[in-house]
Amino acid sequence: MALRRTEDLHPSAAGLQDVPLHDVLGRLHAAQIAAAQAVVPAFPALETAARAAAQALRDGRRMAYVGAGSSGLMALAVVLLLVLVVPLTLSGYATFHDWGDFLGGDWVEDVHEFVGETFLMVVLAHLALMAGLSVLRQKNIAQPMLTGRVDGAGPDLAKRNHGWLAVLLLVAVLAYGAWEWQQSPNGLVTAEAISGAWSGDHHGPEDDDD
Repeated sequence: MALRRTEDLHPSAAGLQDVPLHDVLGRLHAAQIAAAQAVVPAFPALETAARAAAQALRDGRRMAYVGAGSSGLMALAVVLLLVLVVPLTLSGYATFHDWGDFLGGDWVEDVHEFVGETFLMVVLAHLALMAGLSVLRQKNIAQPMLTGRVDGAGPDLAKRNHGWLAVLLLVAVLAYGAWEWQQSPNGLVTAEAISGAWSGDHHGPEDDDD
């Protein structure tokens, strides 16, 4: 798919890195003037759009952003999830292999519990934001996450679906989980851990000896 005009390289940007700074500023200034002058012919269309928006607001309708982007809060939630994956994985691995025994105390388990609960709260906040924005914008925000496609024209960054890659990733995750299950003598989740979770006791029965 060909690039849209707004994504093409501006003619005045050719060789920009090789010209003096004064000429760079001059080119930028000239481009800004040309962009401002290009708005003048669009005044009738802008006036029509403004009147239509004002009438829609008077009729009780909402103005909603239509595009592929999302709110800053949703972007922040995604960044937090990616950041929290690292300490969650490391602390979980350390807890699973009882590294806290020779590191001293149960602080590794406490860190894993804190990061896990924080991760869960961010996930719930992310889902709540998606639901709220879907209702507010009257558009399914989660659909592009499932299909990988959004409405409107634009560059087709993914030429085709990569189903084989998704299957490969799923098989790798399942294989790792099965391997960890085989390595653990009592399984990934022991009966004591399940009973302790239901009773509110986050520590194992060996903690009662202290």
